[in-house]
Amino acid sequence: MSNYRIYLAFSLILSAVVLLISACADSVAGCQSSSDCRSGRICVSNICVDGDLPDLDLDQGLEDMSTDASGDGVVEVDFGLDQGRPDMGSDMVVVDMPNDMPMVDMGMDMPPVDMPADMPPADMPADMPPADMPADMPMVDMPADMPMTDMGMDMPADMNPGSPQIEVTPTQLDFGGVIVNASATAAIQVRNIGTADLVLTSVDLGAPSTGFSVSPVVTAAAPLTIAPNATTTVTVTFAPTQQANYQNRVEIDSNDTGNATVIIPLRGRGRNQTQQSCFFAAPDSVDFGTVAPGTTGSTTVTIGNCSQNQNVTVTQASVLGMNSPFAFTLSQPTPFVLTPGTTQTVTVTYTPTGAAAVADTLRFRSDGQIGTQEDVDLFGNGGGCIDPIAQGSSRNDVTDAPRSTGILIGPLDAVILDASQTQTPSGAIDATWTVTQAPAGSTASVSSNNQFTPDVVGEYELTLDVTDPNTMTGSCAPATLKVVRIQGLPAIRATLTWIANHDLDLHLVRDDANGAFNFFDPLNDAHYDNLNPDWGVAGVATDDAFHQGDDTNGFGPETVDLAALEPGRKYRLVVQFARRQGFQPMQFTANLSMTVASSLIPMARNLSHTFQINQIGTYWITFEVDGTTGAITNIDMTQ
Repeated sequence: MSNYRIYLAFSLILSAVVLLISACADSVAGCQSSSDCRSGRICVSNICVDGDLPDLDLDQGLEDMSTDASGDGVVEVDFGLDQGRPDMGSDMVVVDMPNDMPMVDMGMDMPPVDMPADMPPADMPADMPPADMPADMPMVDMPADMPMTDMGMDMPADMNPGSPQIEVTPTQLDFGGVIVNASATAAIQVRNIGTADLVLTSVDLGAPSTGFSVSPVVTAAAPLTIAPNATTTVTVTFAPTQQANYQNRVEIDSNDTGNATVIIPLRGRGRNQTQQSCFFAAPDSVDFGTVAPGTTGSTTVTIGNCSQNQNVTVTQASVLGMNSPFAFTLSQPTPFVLTPGTTQTVTVTYTPTGAAAVADTLRFRSDGQIGTQEDVDLFGNGGGCIDPIAQGSSRNDVTDAPRSTGILIGPLDAVILDASQTQTPSGAIDATWTVTQAPAGSTASVSSNNQFTPDVVGEYELTLDVTDPNTMTGSCAPATLKVVRIQGLPAIRATLTWIANHDLDLHLVRDDANGAFNFFDPLNDAHYDNLNPDWGVAGVATDDAFHQGDDTNGFGPETVDLAALEPGRKYRLVVQFARRQGFQPMQFTANLSMTVASSLIPMARNLSHTFQINQIGTYWITFEVDGTTGAITNIDMTQ
């Protein structure tokens, strides 16, 4: 409506000017002096005008159009101001315009105008002839600094230049221990998840280094351009020259204004060859980043013999997950021998079949006294959606567990909910927790600080949905976390801590029908890969085992709970030395604390054990608990 009024206002004003010219001047050429004009008008620039004509104000357009209110044959048109637009002059009060003013041919094609349904019609003489525009009509000068008028139009999408956005994986690299004068390589994936070309202006180490090198080296004089949705690989090589700890960083500069410099910390340890038989794999983890489903990402892992004078046999290599999107290629089938000081490159690939983020483990086994088992953690993302990881803890000790399925708490406990282990394309995350199942009578809900306090004994189900706010990528499907509240204390609660950054695993093993204890038995061993087995009465959660997750970066804690003892069964708490990190400290201490609440007075026990660096794979059996009586037996032995 406002645009129509502005257009009509201009038309009326220009018509008025032309009328003044045609009505006041003696000829088309206009007046020569004021004596040529009638009705007291004066001659200005060959045009007859009223001497007291005010400036026109076109702030908002037509305010009021009235008919001939006075009956003198003149239509009164009032143009007002103060409608919110920049003031272009003083207020026009009244312009007298004869009823029989001829139409003016403006020589322009008038765009279609939507006429409001309630706008009063204007009286136009049917036989009004068009008026010719004077050839010498003066032009209207528009100020150079006149503000632009918002016409209410959207800019076409193709006029938006877009912006680049960098995604770098992994966010850090740890090569572990590599033999002096040998080398290991790892890949950094740099992807453009924006809508314009990403230009890398610098890719280099943050400081001079004899241990690390990077390829390619990119400079401002020779930049590297990455198209939207494309990926490039930066290769980092670690080649220690002496036994020492090495640190550096890769710095990547780009035209991503929101993340102009990305820093990837580097770590590695140079290790001399040992007198003992020794095997290693590096780096400790590989993150492929985002790879589109149906395509393949590739990188390398280095394995080697770190012995001075003993051969090492690689007895097994495998990816642990079933139907895993990760695969590897060895130059020869296992078993094979590595001679002292030699290394071999293993090609590792990731071919996602779906959009979810995934994780797995590449495991090597050898007959080495050091490095009996070496694990490389594998990560990748299909890019189309996010696979949420729902974690929780009844204590403030959330670990770096890859997943959690159930939390056991007592009547005074609250659950700390955690979505931080979820991988998203840009690293940012918005998490939403919802209570989808609760016992009858419960009104419990998730608080604003992501804590959940059950108010009724029984089983609850919480779901986690996530979104990456930068890429607007959502969950593939909600993740589920089970929370079980019991009436009192857990029948067994055990916590493992240790004084080193090596990897220990805590197991709660139940004997089978024959009275045997079998590690990694899916029916009878609660551990990092079997977090919530259904023990006791089938389908009842208030008597199950609950492992709180796997701590892989050292020190712990790892915690396991048993809701209720099962008469006729026996339980053992076992600690395995799963994986070393580097080669120091040469020995370290593990501590296991346990409470058994089979009666009104809980019984507490503590044990400590010192592991040696060559005890990888060893099981430390701590306690045995009788499911009928709750009696505790100290075993404290290794096997």
